[in-house]
Amino acid sequence: MTFVHFINCVALAYAPYVVTYKTSILSEYNTMMNVGFAGLIYVFTQLVKMLTLATFFPSLEQSTAVLIAGVGWAGAQVLFSYFLSFWVGARGLEFDWKYIQMALDSNITLIHVLATASLVWVWTRKDLNRSLLPVVTSLLVLSVFRTVAVEFFVNVYSLHGWSFLMLKTVVTLAIAAVSMQLYAGFIEST
Repeated sequence: MTFVHFINCVALAYAPYVVTYKTSILSEYNTMMNVGFAGLIYVFTQLVKMLTLATFFPSLEQSTAVLIAGVGWAGAQVLFSYFLSFWVGARGLEFDWKYIQMALDSNITLIHVLATASLVWVWTRKDLNRSLLPVVTSLLVLSVFRTVAVEFFVNVYSLHGWSFLMLKTVVTLAIAAVSMQLYAGFIEST
């Protein structure tokens, strides 16, 4: 039974990445090697994070480059952050909700990293309207320090478990909604 719980957590954590890859334009370009390479970049550097990846694939369409960077980065981050915990913990003798929460958190990470990648892409655009630069910069700073901000509220209001996950989801979706709107505006204009 514990192995089934492990499989459930792994499927819940990693299936959205496979679905995102298969249902997006990435599968048509046969970019699995590029996605894997973007994941390896995560292992070697945290310092240059999205700035490097947003400009790393200049030969592809910009929308494809942002997807490659986002899915590759998020997939590697979740793989190296959660898989060992799933392997050791979710196979334990007792069921624990924290592994389901970790799996759901991996889905939130996918949305967060895609939003951050799109914000970096918008921020590096030469044709960005100067009146939008403070908005994009503020969102990018909030996106980078999202974990710190969420942890601050968690400690101040003593949140844990599902309420912590809900707060992280709301903050991530707010950042993602605005960043995707900015991103879509640039994609439509090109």
